[in-house]
Amino acid sequence: MIILKDNYIKSFVDFLNKNFMIIDENVELEIMYGYETVGAEKNYGFGVYDTLNKKIYIADLSMIAIEKELTPQDIIRSTLENIAHEFEHHIQNIKGKEFDENEADMFAENIVKEYMTLK
Repeated sequence: MIILKDNYIKSFVDFLNKNFMIIDENVELEIMYGYETVGAEKNYGFGVYDTLNKKIYIADLSMIAIEKELTPQDIIRSTLENIAHEFEHHIQNIKGKEFDENEADMFAENIVKEYMTLK
């Protein structure tokens, strides 16, 4: 049997696509295994939205789990919040809006909370 290591990511992406895909322009998601941080266009962090290539890069939070004393549940939640945050930046970009970090943070927090209550 083949087991998908990050099935929670696929499940969350399916949830986003079903419930929040309000745009017709795709964005590619790439998990950067082995990287603690990622960067694009002079920005670095746990997640980055590359406006030029319409791509979301998410760092491998398991790389910092021991140092930050993260539980597996913390890693999952943080990863999903990073994906949702960067997805909101994609939506902002497509709509021609300036990036709003507070709006992206609120979107991520609310969407992940809603998703987690369904699981």
